[in-house]
Amino acid sequence: MGKWLVLLIVIWFIFWVLKSLRRLKAKTHHNSTDGIEDMVQCHYCEIHIPKKEAIVADNHFYCCSEHYQLHSQSDT
Repeated sequence: MGKWLVLLIVIWFIFWVLKSLRRLKAKTHHNSTDGIEDMVQCHYCEIHIPKKEAIVADNHFYCCSEHYQLHSQSDT
C-alpha cells in the first residue's frame, strides 16, 4: 500500500511541475510581444524599417538621409 501512495505522490508532483512550467512559458511568451515595433516603408527604396529609426521629412519616411536627398533631387 505504501508503494502505491509514494507512486501516486510522485505522479502528482510530475504533473504539478509540468503545469507550472507551462504557465511560466505562457507568461514569458505573452511578455515577449511588448518588444514589437511599428514598421514604416522608406519612400525612396520601399524597404521596411522600424519607425524609431526612420528619418521623417515632408510627411514621408526614409531609411537614411541619402535616400531623402536622392528623392528630393529627383523631384526637382
